[in-house]
Amino acid sequence: MLWLFLACSSETEKTSESVDEFVGLQEEKAVIEHPLITVTSPSRGQFIMGSEIPVEGTVQEGSASITSLTLNKEAIAFDGGTFDVIQSGRPGVNFLNFRLEAEDRGRAVESIGVYQGTYLEPDESVQNGLMFQIGQELLDDGDPDLDDLASIGEQIINNLDLTTLLGGQTYPVSDYELTINDVSHGGFDIGITCGETLTVTASVTDVYLDAYIDALTGFDGIMTIDQVDLELELNFEVRNGRVEVIVVDDYITFTNLQTDDWLPFGLGWLEPLIVGAVQDEIESVIGEQVVDLVETLVADYLNAFILDTEIFAGVSIVATIAELEVTDDGLQMLVDASFQGALNKSIPNGAGSARIAGSAPSWPLSTQEPFALAVSGDLINQLIFAIWGTGYFEGIEIDGLLIQGLSGGAIPAPIGPVEHLEIDFGLPPSIYPAQLGDMTASLAIGEWRMHFFREDGEEIDFRINLES
Repeated sequence: MLWLFLACSSETEKTSESVDEFVGLQEEKAVIEHPLITVTSPSRGQFIMGSEIPVEGTVQEGSASITSLTLNKEAIAFDGGTFDVIQSGRPGVNFLNFRLEAEDRGRAVESIGVYQGTYLEPDESVQNGLMFQIGQELLDDGDPDLDDLASIGEQIINNLDLTTLLGGQTYPVSDYELTINDVSHGGFDIGITCGETLTVTASVTDVYLDAYIDALTGFDGIMTIDQVDLELELNFEVRNGRVEVIVVDDYITFTNLQTDDWLPFGLGWLEPLIVGAVQDEIESVIGEQVVDLVETLVADYLNAFILDTEIFAGVSIVATIAELEVTDDGLQMLVDASFQGALNKSIPNGAGSARIAGSAPSWPLSTQEPFALAVSGDLINQLIFAIWGTGYFEGIEIDGLLIQGLSGGAIPAPIGPVEHLEIDFGLPPSIYPAQLGDMTASLAIGEWRMHFFREDGEEIDFRINLES
């Protein structure tokens, strides 16, 4: 304590010898032997099975009697040098912060990170873990830009080779069969609106069909239609995690359907009898194909939310659709999902990621944005746990030059100069409901190991428990 020396040296009546003797005595008195605290349970990085955390350990006096022992700023009793308490916690990472103080201001501190349930087991699906709202603007914003389902649908259908898709297909029409050889058109225009049902309108112009009809001896011919207009009212059912499209009602009109070259020269007067007699059925066949195209397009778009895809570090997302509703605010979808990865860490049976989610938000998620997404906190914790479980956060090595660049200069002693740093997360980080009103969530990182390797061969190894 340098201030004691300065105060003593101002005593002018003391001789040099007596001053030296006095200072020596004060330095001897100033030596403090700090008390010791040892936590025997739980261990660092332990997964706690149960709603409470049993805490046990011992304390040992140093150069003076112990005056207080606190755990997370709350006083706890110790008897005969031991303590045994039950600590409440929350799902996810919990910190046990100890402080031991003695009469001579000696002290000891200890911090241990543990992980507590209620648990979501690895690979377990989070029911309704994702909520999607697809608004009118994302379905159809009325402009030709490729930024909504309607314009994307137009692009897909207009680039389809309908001859490859429909060519060679045979359809019954009255007592005949109609086989399509070739198909072309002038382009589709699609519109989509939300209400009690999903209304899809489709117009296709300048339809040309080369077809064969097996009436009499069979005839090849051409059929042209100036325009086909379709209006579908769609609803949806979800079966086995997939969306099925239900056509509630449909309206189809044809403008100026004409036939040509069906019969040999001189027999054209028979075309109205052979082809015209089944025109309504031909229109029905063509209409059914257009309806099938639109149904397939809508179903494929919605079922794209079904996932089984690797996203990062050997971790995959597996998702199936649970519910789908059509409303004035758009399509509202609930998705069951899980994040799955190889578990290369040892954890107790029944342990996993922390369940923290409360009640889901209410619909609509937004009345302003074209797309809205809500993600369950359970799913976020499961993602972090899955990445941690693969060992991805284990043994991360950072070169000393990179550390120096990030910090803006050399790391001083006692930690530096640094040759390299190894990082390990002893626990999977977890989120939990924010403690401050203006925050969305809080993040806890437990048993974050920082192992510094200095250029002189010395090693500095410590752990951090952090909340943000």
